Amino acid sequence: MEISGNVIIAKKMQKKAPDILNFLLKLHDASFDAEDFADLKQTNRKLIGHNCFFVTTTPRDHHLMYILSGSELLRRNLDVDRVRILGIAASAQEAREIVRMIMEDVAAERALTQIKDYLEKY
Repeated sequence: MEISGNVIIAKKMQKKAPDILNFLLKLHDASFDAEDFADLKQTNRKLIGHNCFFVTTTPRDHHLMYILSGSELLRRNLDVDRVRILGIAASAQEAREIVRMIMEDVAAERALTQIKDYLEKY
């Protein structure tokens, strides 16, 4: 798992963000055995439980971005080597807003015709 240098943090997550980011850095440490991993998840379940969503690059090749709930992120079987955290939100709606903001930034840096061509080929 990689954390973007420009993580977008929704307003409601500002206070929790440093703890969440520290937890994410520890979460997929290769040195964890199954028992340590279970303990780490249990102690941080409230931190990233039901009211935490992550905008990530996709663990699959057929999407650009993905919105993961906190519980999805806690699953050990997620292909975390291919995931980069782009944003943290308190709701799915806020996460979708982060995706919109990222797409607007991309559109501002690229010619609109290039994006349209890309989407037409998709």
